[in-house]
Amino acid sequence: MIRVCGRSCLLPKLLYLETTIDHAPEIMFLMSPLLHYFSMTRVLMATSCSLLNSIQTLSPNLVVLHLQDVEINRCLSAIRTLSHLQKIWIEQSLEESTVDTIILDISAKTVLRHFEIRSPHLKIRFPQKFLEHEPIVFPALEYVEISCDLGSITNAVNLLRNVKFPQLHTLILRLCIEEQHKLADARHWREFFELLSNITTKHFRFLKLCASGFHDYWDPLALGVSTLPKLESFALEGFEMEGPFLRYIDQEDIERVIHMWPQLTKLSLICYRLPKIEFKALIDIALGLPLLCTLELSMDARNLPELEEVPLLSHGLKSIHLSRSSVKKPKNFAQCLDILFPHLKSWHFESNVENHNDKLWREAEEMLPILQRARRDEVRRKEGS
Repeated sequence: MIRVCGRSCLLPKLLYLETTIDHAPEIMFLMSPLLHYFSMTRVLMATSCSLLNSIQTLSPNLVVLHLQDVEINRCLSAIRTLSHLQKIWIEQSLEESTVDTIILDISAKTVLRHFEIRSPHLKIRFPQKFLEHEPIVFPALEYVEISCDLGSITNAVNLLRNVKFPQLHTLILRLCIEEQHKLADARHWREFFELLSNITTKHFRFLKLCASGFHDYWDPLALGVSTLPKLESFALEGFEMEGPFLRYIDQEDIERVIHMWPQLTKLSLICYRLPKIEFKALIDIALGLPLLCTLELSMDARNLPELEEVPLLSHGLKSIHLSRSSVKKPKNFAQCLDILFPHLKSWHFESNVENHNDKLWREAEEMLPILQRARRDEVRRKEGS
């Protein structure tokens, strides 16, 4: 019927296509020459490879490719042919699999701007040919997100040693580190930060680094934010770190963050040890980071200043999350917080500390909307008088 109508596809102006259907011939009739976005979910290997190998011919202008729960190894080689691809987004939640050439497979994409791969079961390893390769330059890549099993921080270091991202704006690494590697690779964490400054340029703005795969902190490592090398070379607007490689967070860490990045809009510092910062840190953050919108922190909120000592501000912070934190006087804490951050829209407080009652934090959470409502009512009274 399509041939009789003189068409190459059923919907020649189709721009957006998602499929979970496992019939390649039928899907190919929908592949428009104008197609910009294509998503495959849970499609068998033979079908997915057939589709990807045909895209360059059927839909040469494809810009965004989303792959979810498909056979990754075979698909990556087909991606090399997609000359206009700017965004690759891969999600894998099924069986465990290993990809050992992923960087080499996408390195041919000179216009690629966004690379994102999320899979708790996906193991990424780098073969010897990658380690011996000249540094691979991704001239247009602005956003990189890798959330998978890298096995050890050594693999992350190997990645940074062999790539260049001259346009990189955002780097997000959520690393699942195998237990047996955590101490043997401790020295590589510092090297990771040193290399990070070498692969990026003045465009770099957002860094998020999380490590998981264990439930304790690492005594032999215990890095502090104030001691991490090369961080001052970045003009960051977002900084997020969570993991056992961090020692406790202290006032010196907060002061250094404020000094280095006064333009921050998002800050998250979560360690696995009891925090050593008190409410003063929130005051310093409110005064030193005027553009901050989102804050996640571990703190000791048991010692609070007098209400008169808290500066009355109109800071624009919208969201705050306190974890691994302690409080004694939840209502007083809510009052102090409301004075600093009157425009909060969302908040969540939790202890994650033994022998601390989270009911106290619930009281603080319930108190905040009451205080906000009282302030709004007071404004209305003044306006009406």
